Amino acid sequence: MAADDDDCECEEEGGGEWMATFADLSTLLLTFFVLLLSFSNMDVVQFREMLGSVRDAFGVQKQIQGSVEAISSTPVELSVDQNDGAGQAPPHTKDIDVNGAMKEQMEEYVENNEMQDDVEVELTPKGVVVRVKDGALYQSGSADLDDKSKELLDKIADMQAKFADSMQIEGHTDNTPIKSRQYPSNWELSTARAIAALQYLKDEKGISADKMGVAGYADSKPIDTNDTEEGRNRNRRVEFVFQRAAGTETEVEAPKDAAQGGTDSSGQSSDGKAFTLPMSTHPSRDGGS
Repeated sequence: MAADDDDCECEEEGGGEWMATFADLSTLLLTFFVLLLSFSNMDVVQFREMLGSVRDAFGVQKQIQGSVEAISSTPVELSVDQNDGAGQAPPHTKDIDVNGAMKEQMEEYVENNEMQDDVEVELTPKGVVVRVKDGALYQSGSADLDDKSKELLDKIADMQAKFADSMQIEGHTDNTPIKSRQYPSNWELSTARAIAALQYLKDEKGISADKMGVAGYADSKPIDTNDTEEGRNRNRRVEFVFQRAAGTETEVEAPKDAAQGGTDSSGQSSDGKAFTLPMSTHPSRDGGS
């Protein structure tokens, strides 16, 4: 019996050798998925800040003159020179002061010319907005100018000549769908209205095309609710966004050349910055009329 006990083969404790390989594979897979998760939630801003801190710690600092990363939500913002400062576009306090003074001048002009029923003036971050109310320029579903519309545009042209360097014309509608052979959607209608105003100001009033731009927004930028008739009436509008360069001095009775802030025929100001506003296009979709 003792000999039999010595010859007995007893099972080893623990698992087989394959368990070690399986455990390594499981750990690698877990690490891989954790890495994927960390990449998917990576904050680009924090990553750049961390990278900058690492560069500073190692004494590596590199700045490229004129290299700017900027994000714009409007055509007007893209037209302004954003290469001031070290990679940022800081707010221009002087521009804000100039636009504030221009707003007061325009409000006085509107009151003196009895335009209160047709327009309203508002100061916004992108400039002074002269908002033409629904029906003052165009009939419903139309982009044709009548005599009353042209009289109002004559005053708009006078305001541009006396107070501003550049002007962006923006067409807006409510969310009521429109579909016709001429205007398949509100994108075409809103843009056509802005272009019609630009063409009149250029051809009849002599405003240089490089001082103007157009944009059609359909119903994408409402200023009131589209659930009520009153709100839809407010959303149907044409806006003239005026801008003036900091340091430009204008007077109500000043000559046109002096009132336009010293810009030359190429649309450049005396300090070399362009105030030309670009054309803005948007994909077609159904909107309001």
